[in-house]
Amino acid sequence: MKTIAGAKEDHAAKRTNDQNLIIPAEPGQNVTLRCEDTNIKINEDLAFEWTRTDLKKDEYVFFYRDNSTFLDGQHESFMNRVSLKDPQMKDGDLSVVLKNVNIEDSGTYESLLSCFTSQ
Repeated sequence: MKTIAGAKEDHAAKRTNDQNLIIPAEPGQNVTLRCEDTNIKINEDLAFEWTRTDLKKDEYVFFYRDNSTFLDGQHESFMNRVSLKDPQMKDGDLSVVLKNVNIEDSGTYESLLSCFTSQ
């Protein structure tokens, strides 16, 4: 799913025709980038990433793997501003909260999910 976040005057989230979710926000607000999958098994084989489509390939907004958040490769503008909405990820909630948004945070965000098999 793609999430488009940006500073807008209308505060109601809206879906576009292609099922993108538009989340308007005012500077200084916190925004939840939603990603939920009730079929996902939360374990050490789970990895997921939140990215923004205009970032370089090796940069990301948020990355989680091996039961940990990874900071190497996180784009500097998101440092100390992104965290899991629910650290327990109950019911497959992989949403993250972007704190203190600003106009530079406008863009299209994507959640990418991978499940790895232990060898």
